[in-house]
Amino acid sequence: FQVVRYVSALAANSCWPVRRKDGRDLLVCERDDAHQGTAVQALYQWDLSGSDEQLLNTNELVYVSDNEMSGCWSEPGAEVESTRMLAPRFDFRPGRPLLTLDLDVRQGRVSKPYLARCQDLMQATEAAPPDPRRSPRNLLPARVQRLVFGFDGAQLAQKQTSPAKAR
Repeated sequence: FQVVRYVSALAANSCWPVRRKDGRDLLVCERDDAHQGTAVQALYQWDLSGSDEQLLNTNELVYVSDNEMSGCWSEPGAEVESTRMLAPRFDFRPGRPLLTLDLDVRQGRVSKPYLARCQDLMQATEAAPPDPRRSPRNLLPARVQRLVFGFDGAQLAQKQTSPAKAR
């Protein structure tokens, strides 16, 4: 293959093509970033016929913030929130919603056990990676919020949001 274009933070393995009515493909892509103890995930719909500037200025369909690590530098009792996108599910059958996306939403307060797990996480190395089951966020109450998007033949649009349900 030959690289025709490079767009910062666009990872093809985190994109799904959706065929538009005009025959062109729209890319639905997940984009991750992290800085200063906060991780963010976003889901975009990109029309690659536009310029790089248009691509990078596209409004996201979904934008979530995971402040799990920020809680590690807080005092016990401080509020902490961690939201992560789960894998998008596409359904291309006629009359069905095109995209369903569940969010893993966790909110609570920093506790001494939370801070202890933070210490374990920060002491992990490549040779001895952290156990994801021991993540500090797993101590917070979990809820799932479902987002459903429809497709009008040209772009995705959010159709409904279900209330967050306890997991």
